[in-house]
Order: sequence, then C-alpha cells, then structure tokens
Amino acid sequence: MVNAGENRAFFDLFCPEAPNLFGGIGMTITGLVCSSCGAALNPQGNAASIRCPYCDTVNLVRESSQERTEYERNNIVGATSFKVDDPHLHKKIVDVLSMPEMPPLDVYTTCNVKSVTKLMVPAFWFTDVSGMGTAQYEKGMEREYSEIVGSGEDMRPVQKVRTEWFPMSMSVNDTCNFVTAGNNKYDSIVASLFGDLSQPEVVNIESSGISEASFADEFNVNDGDAFNRLVKPAMEKHLKDKAVQILGYSDVRNIVMSGAGIMKGDVKKIMIAVYEVIVEYGGKSHRFYFSGDGNRTAIDTLPEDQMRIERLGSIKGQIEAVKAKSVQSLKILGWILSIFGFITIMAGIGVLLLAGGITLIVVAGNRQKENEAAINSLEAQMQYMYQENNAAKQAFLYDKTALPGVLSGVSGNPDAF
Repeated sequence: MVNAGENRAFFDLFCPEAPNLFGGIGMTITGLVCSSCGAALNPQGNAASIRCPYCDTVNLVRESSQERTEYERNNIVGATSFKVDDPHLHKKIVDVLSMPEMPPLDVYTTCNVKSVTKLMVPAFWFTDVSGMGTAQYEKGMEREYSEIVGSGEDMRPVQKVRTEWFPMSMSVNDTCNFVTAGNNKYDSIVASLFGDLSQPEVVNIESSGISEASFADEFNVNDGDAFNRLVKPAMEKHLKDKAVQILGYSDVRNIVMSGAGIMKGDVKKIMIAVYEVIVEYGGKSHRFYFSGDGNRTAIDTLPEDQMRIERLGSIKGQIEAVKAKSVQSLKILGWILSIFGFITIMAGIGVLLLAGGITLIVVAGNRQKENEAAINSLEAQMQYMYQENNAAKQAFLYDKTALPGVLSGVSGNPDAF
C-alpha cells in the first residue's frame, strides 16, 4: 500500500504546479486515536472534539498548527464545569453558615466573605469498577421447645420459643463508578463531594470554564495508588452495605465481608470544578467548598458559638440526669408494701404496711411529675436556643443585605437570599 508521504512525492514529480493537496489540509487526521483506549476515531467535519464510540471519552481535536495543550500532554480527558453565579453562591454560603448546631447569632452580619476561588482539582474517574465478595453472617431462627415448670403435682410442660443463631454466607457483587483526588491534598474534599458515588458530569475541558479557574495542584499520586488506597476500601464498604440492605436487620447479626475481589475497570484523568470559599469571623478564617454545580458541599471548618454550645451541652446533660432519676423502684416498693398490708390488714402491722405503701406510691407519683416538669422546662430552653438560630437567619434574609465581603454586590437580589 502506498502511504501519504509517497503520494506527496508522486504529485511533486509529475504535477509540480498542482495545488498543495496534502499540506493544505488544516486538520491533523492521520493516526487519530482515542487518548484513553487507543481506538481509531473518525472525525466529522471540523468538530472540536470527538467522543470515542468504545469508551465514551471526549477527545479534543487539535488543529495541525496548534501546540499540544497542557491537558493533552497530561492525558486529561475532560472536566466538570462551573455553573453557579454570584447570587446563588451567596445563598449557598448563607445556608452553610447556618449548618452548625449553634452558629453565632451575628454570623450573618459580621462574617466577611474574603474570597470565592474557582479551582480545578486533579482527579481520577474510575468507571465500571466491579467487586465480588462473600458476606458472612449469623441468621436467627426461632425454635420451639418444652420447659418443665412448677414442682411436685404442679409440674407441667410449657411451650416456649428461643432464637438460635446459625452461621451463613452469601455472595454479593456490584459494579460502580468512583471519583478520587489525583492530589493527596484534596483527598477529603473529593471524598466529601463524590464519596456517595455521585457521578461527575464530565464535559469537554475547553467548555468547563477552566480558563477562569486556578489549577489547584498537579497530579502527585498515580491511579494505582488511588485505587488501592481509596477505591478498594470504598468498594468493599459498598458491598457490605449492599449485603446489609439485602439481608435486613431483623434476624441477622455480625455481618462481615471476606474474600472480596475488586477489579479496576477503566480510569480517566479529569479535572473537578470546585468553588473554594474562605470566610472570616472573629479574626479566624474558615474554609469550605462547593462542587461546580453547587449541589454538594465539603466543610473544613465553620464559625460556631462556643458559649452557646457549652450552654446547650449543659442543658442536654441535665435532661439525661433527670431521666436517670428513676422512681420506678420506689413505686414498686410502695405496691409491695400495700399488697402485704392489705393481706395482713387485720393485724396492726398490716395497717402500717398499707399506709406506708400508699405513701410511697404517692411520693413516687409526685417525683415523677416533678421530673417530667423539669425535663419539659429544659427542653423548652433548648428549643428556644434553636429558635434563636432560625430567627437570626430569617432576619438577615428579610433584610436582603448581603454578607460583607466579595459578594456584597448581590444585596437586594432575591436569588441571593
């Protein structure tokens, strides 16, 4: 077969005045293969990208006159995109600031939004990870049996039921996709954003908004390390959770997974669009993150009111202490004395026992009412503290004056509150 270079020489020799049929083509099309699986690609027209029909990877089509981009050189095949505007970002920040059980009541008026940075975080996208393992557990089965009760002429068999536990096992398998950080610094962030097996919406990297973002850090782990350190344990946990879901809890206990085999599947390098938010309250900086679509949040730290937290903890402790003051034993003793007193009512001691028993029952009843009143009072105090939180947030939302800082320009915009 004659190659393209020989064809070019043939035309130069016999048709020196012919147009440059080969050099005039503006797109490099020879040897165009998928960057992920190596399959041949067939570009149509002047498309800027081609989706591989075999592994679904989006491949950028580079003009012959262009240099390879940083992402091509590193075999990064796509990215998630930034989709949240400033008003909606502001609303999400307000919601995050209200997440602690006891946020400071003035957090909405004095917390300064220092920065909102768009980051592109390196990540691995593991697709079609398959796992299989054996769930070992104990299953309870009810057994009827006879038990002899009584003595002498009163001896008789009584039918009873007991639960006997038997070791059993079952196979569990599933196929999942996982997203892990490609840089150790972002392990916990990516795990928080995608640890629930949420799948990224990966697009062409040029349309992801990457030109507006900062490149967070380079890949400093390889996919094999990420797979062994993060994906395998996550898949084993998923298999166990699936076994628990299948078996239920009613008559099963001590579920453990053994002999799990995890197959890697396919892995792609991608960039995760992340909003990094830094706020300052009381002279201390706090950091948290949103996914590019704003639907998931990763928290580093948030402002909290330590005095109100301690007060709430004290109230909860008092409630538990009151609940621990059981009057049941006092009530039981009162009933025992009353019964014996009633049986021996004709004797002088019987009257005393009956009177003492009734007194104990009355005292136990009064103490129980006192305990219930104390618990109701403490719970009302606790509920009032939660209402304070909500009132502070609602007052801020009603005012429609934005948080101080870089997003203060969204004041008055209904989408921001």
